[in-house]
Amino acid sequence: MKFRAVIHDQHVMKELLNIILTLSKLTKKCIMKISSKKIHFIVNEDTGNTSPLVWTDVDTEQNFTEYLMEGVNDQHPDIMLSFNPIHMARAITALRTGAKYCKIKLTNVQYPCLTIDMEVQSSLTDRYRQIVHDVPVDVIPRVDWSSFPLPEVPNADIFLTLSSNRTIRSYIDKLKNHSPSITFYAKSNGEMSVATETELMTITTRYRNLDVNKIRGTGKRRDSGTFEASCTVSCKKMAIFFSSLQLSTPEWSCGISADSLVHLQIDVNNGLTVHSIIPAVYF
Repeated sequence: MKFRAVIHDQHVMKELLNIILTLSKLTKKCIMKISSKKIHFIVNEDTGNTSPLVWTDVDTEQNFTEYLMEGVNDQHPDIMLSFNPIHMARAITALRTGAKYCKIKLTNVQYPCLTIDMEVQSSLTDRYRQIVHDVPVDVIPRVDWSSFPLPEVPNADIFLTLSSNRTIRSYIDKLKNHSPSITFYAKSNGEMSVATETELMTITTRYRNLDVNKIRGTGKRRDSGTFEASCTVSCKKMAIFFSSLQLSTPEWSCGISADSLVHLQIDVNNGLTVHSIIPAVYF
């Protein structure tokens, strides 16, 4: 197995740092699937905490200036690793100040590692200094790959794009200790409502004139001819996702599969996307 990737674009480096910081707030065990076209970081629900299912797609062609990988063999062309994103975040924190390059390489230094090699500008002078960190990883054997499937983007009934996540982020954060669930309602005319109920009140936030990316049309049809879909999910899991985000991109998309799940998607750039699936809850 071989893996080596090089980044020269400072914007991509900072976004990679933000992705790892986001994952570090969700879990202590992250799965990294390395293939010829994409790198996936996966946080599963079964990691022993209440984190939602979150994964990131990184397009290798658009984000790396150099990329080399060789899988296990021809029948298994990928590489599967697990690591603690907290350790990775500490290793690449220097990318925040700007770097000439960032190299990531799979090595074996008494134990398997992802070696991070960066050339970072000194805070005291204009000179650059080289920083090297070895982040321990576990190589997942082929027999266990089936236990870590790559999540699939669900085929939502209605998929909408919102220009800002600040409102809902603050809204859910305030409600997480008052209501166990929150309901998303979406309509094919570009309207979405987010509502929660307590013993004393019902609170609703409404969005209008949203961009409609997709309508599958399998939800309920209203008299006006519009379709609608709704799903009730865990308020705590939704709050954990939004509070963990360290991304500079405020725009986000929401897909709703009626009474099944809510799919959240953030397109950081053309080749870097963050997904989360929050399953429905029933009472």
